[in-house]
Amino acid sequence: MNKVSASYLTCALLCCCVLLGTGCTDQLAGPAASDVTVAGKAGEVKLEGRLRATFADPLASGKAKFEMRSDRTRFSTEVQDVSTAGRGTVHLSRGGAVMLHEAITIALGFGDLNRDTRDGDAVPELAAGDLVEVFNADGALILSGLLH
Repeated sequence: MNKVSASYLTCALLCCCVLLGTGCTDQLAGPAASDVTVAGKAGEVKLEGRLRATFADPLASGKAKFEMRSDRTRFSTEVQDVSTAGRGTVHLSRGGAVMLHEAITIALGFGDLNRDTRDGDAVPELAAGDLVEVFNADGALILSGLLH
């Protein structure tokens, strides 16, 4: 195979990965500008991450948000276009250690998980790079992404 053929093959594979929504190009390109939010006033932390679909549910999508202020800490996960209804789970982990394992009810393709210390919920202190994963009712990983 010559250099031109190899270049075309590499380009074709990358295009297929992007079109199929596998997220396999994330490590090459880094997060898109719309995936990243790190902001806040002094002492505040705001993180957000887009959750990308896996082959188990390629049309699913979602996002996760974390906010820590002096008076409250919140974490939320929203999912949509999920093909399997029922009780799924959201995992938050850092370096392979699970920091939160919480149920999320998915109905008609949609689901929300909201944790807020103002409501008496325990919310772990999260950081950029923490992994958010959503599993469907069958236990299959359907969405994943990093907080930024």
